[in-house]
Amino acid sequence: MNTTPLLDNAQDFLQRNPQTIVAATTVVAVATVWMLDNYSKYISLGEGGLPCNAVGWLLSTLLKLFGRETVSMEEYNQDSNTDTWLGEILERHDARPPLGWHPIPHRQLVQVPDEAMKKKLQVLFNSIGKKNPTLVEYHVSPHEGHVPGIHIHSSIPPPHQVARVSLLEISHIHTPDHSLHVVLAPQDCKQVIEKGWGERHPFSGARRVISLPKEYLMIYGPRDDEELGIIERILKAG
Repeated sequence: MNTTPLLDNAQDFLQRNPQTIVAATTVVAVATVWMLDNYSKYISLGEGGLPCNAVGWLLSTLLKLFGRETVSMEEYNQDSNTDTWLGEILERHDARPPLGWHPIPHRQLVQVPDEAMKKKLQVLFNSIGKKNPTLVEYHVSPHEGHVPGIHIHSSIPPPHQVARVSLLEISHIHTPDHSLHVVLAPQDCKQVIEKGWGERHPFSGARRVISLPKEYLMIYGPRDDEELGIIERILKAG
């Protein structure tokens, strides 16, 4: 095959369109820098739901397109279920912590508990099951895939559709930030979000690609004993 005409045509194109070539080169350079930075940020989030490698990064980046906002109240206001198990809680100090750009893993980036508080949270989490052995049980979270989760006991039929969609899981703790995911009653979700203690997962109530119930919330990690007390109430409400 004679490639000379092809090379001549390519050379002619480059000579006639230098600005196009410069623009394309710039776009590729900028995109490469963005991808490398974005990949680094994904890896820094640690394990959770997707592989902590290039495949997981690509999937999470694509899934970003299907997420939704996380703090609106309309769907809870319209819910006919008015049950509440949480009671009145105080408003959380400080603004919401920024979360990672990627929807999976779902992690907070700042206002992270210190090591002592992380241990206290883990003790609290473990104690929930010990105090309620006929109601809940622990096994690997179907959502995270590498941490234990509190689940409705296998001897209890799923009490509602939310429990089925959440795969019977009530809560799990994330590492290393020690935020949590907790499934709550709609009106308890509303209060938790309004008072700054958490927000929905980007796929909660999205009904696209990955389906999570709108009651599936992220709860920010506790930074002191007062906040740990609120987290305890939220876990028990779940």
